[in-house]
Amino acid sequence: MFTVNIWREFRYLLLAALLMYGVAAIAGAAVGSFEPMEKSAAEIPRDPLYYIGHNSRASLLFVSGLLTIGMSSIFALFANGFMIGFSVASKMQETAFAATMMHVVPHGIFEVPAMILAGAVGLYPLQLIIRYARGIKPVRIAWVQLAQSVVLIAALIAAAGVVEAWITPHIIESILSVGG
Repeated sequence: MFTVNIWREFRYLLLAALLMYGVAAIAGAAVGSFEPMEKSAAEIPRDPLYYIGHNSRASLLFVSGLLTIGMSSIFALFANGFMIGFSVASKMQETAFAATMMHVVPHGIFEVPAMILAGAVGLYPLQLIIRYARGIKPVRIAWVQLAQSVVLIAALIAAAGVVEAWITPHIIESILSVGG
């Protein structure tokens, strides 16, 4: 019921956020396939709090659209989608598709939906404006669904952080030991 309420209230926003994120990811992949990313010698952090903090700050940018009438959310959706597409396409220049996906998919199944949901929440003021312009009065703010969305975003970010710190590195190491 929890996610049904969120879907019912934010379905058009979720689809719009997914479309923006997807278009930007495709554009990023197109650019990344021609422009290799610089290799980083930095060690992969193994602390879930590092990833949880990083993704929480990113999700705040998405959600800040509540204060900017969705503009910062639109920027964040396009920027983050572009970076994901660019990173994946760039990584595929140095390793196989399956290995590249194992760098992204384990934690990405939690992280990407969290960012898309955060983007949809940030787009919410646009939905309210559209409802008002269409004559739907009084415009009702869905406080419960907003709160449920924030809880779901936090849970997805926490899950992504744990997976990215503790599971993804083991998957990558096993791929490298088999392939190398």
